[in-house]
Amino acid sequence: MKYSFTFVLLAVSGMLRAQPVINNATNLAADGYTSTAYIGTLPGGPGPGGADQLWDYSLLPLVNAGVQEYVDPGTTPFGSFWPAANFGFTLQPAVGGDIYFFYKVSGGKLEQLASNITTGPGSGSDYTPNPTTILAFPFNFGNEVPDTYQKVGFSEDNLLLTYDGYGQLRMPFGDYDDVVRIRYQYDSGSDYVYWSTNPLAPIMIYNYDGNGVTAFGVETIAAALDNSPAASLRLYPNPVNNLIQVAAELPVGAVIELYDVTGRRVHASTATGSVTGVDVSAMAAGWYNCVVTAEGEQLYRGSLIIQH
Repeated sequence: MKYSFTFVLLAVSGMLRAQPVINNATNLAADGYTSTAYIGTLPGGPGPGGADQLWDYSLLPLVNAGVQEYVDPGTTPFGSFWPAANFGFTLQPAVGGDIYFFYKVSGGKLEQLASNITTGPGSGSDYTPNPTTILAFPFNFGNEVPDTYQKVGFSEDNLLLTYDGYGQLRMPFGDYDDVVRIRYQYDSGSDYVYWSTNPLAPIMIYNYDGNGVTAFGVETIAAALDNSPAASLRLYPNPVNNLIQVAAELPVGAVIELYDVTGRRVHASTATGSVTGVDVSAMAAGWYNCVVTAEGEQLYRGSLIIQH
């Protein structure tokens, strides 16, 4: 089956929204920050870039691939092999051991030192001879950054980073504003990464080799800047087995709804206080959307994984 996706320009009050600028690394996701990881394919490719895009992947089929957690590289089993690393994360798959990624943050760039490390040097990609640039600071729409990189055991290669688009990104697990898309152009093709800017973290990675997609259910921290009840809403535990707790000071009559991957509503209940329990023991294992509304206004939307 061929999947098609629609890309349109989004106008706000007749004007283009201001383009996000990645000024520095100060709002990179902090140690301990976690998100659900997913994998899938995008046969139609990533579509066009440009100003004020609407990238709609809300119907993209995704499979739960585990949990992503940002960590202090020095606390990991293999951090000593990359002592220059000061930023990193792990992928904790549902089956198998953890996978480690190591980076170096400097005043002008974010560089990758190693990726897909499972048992130390030699088990993944080691860029010690010449790290590969992931982001440059500041990075404005239209900027291009040429780079070279070299993996252990390989010759040096070229890379061109381009800030080629910004706008709104719609994923099955939520909608994101002020998203920046970076194109990574290699000699043999181009990868694309859609970055959340608050926190600065990848939401979706498109790999040209096989049209593979890796996505992360990033919870933006923009809500924490306002005084709405959703600013402090928490779902726990997540993943969940039997009973999910929805914790927030919600308005009287707020409705909690769960939707499956097809968009079908499978649960609806009214919040009963600052903490409301929802029994999911009879629901099929898988990925769900949790939506909280009050008086017709959506207060919260986030992803939920049910495991039995």
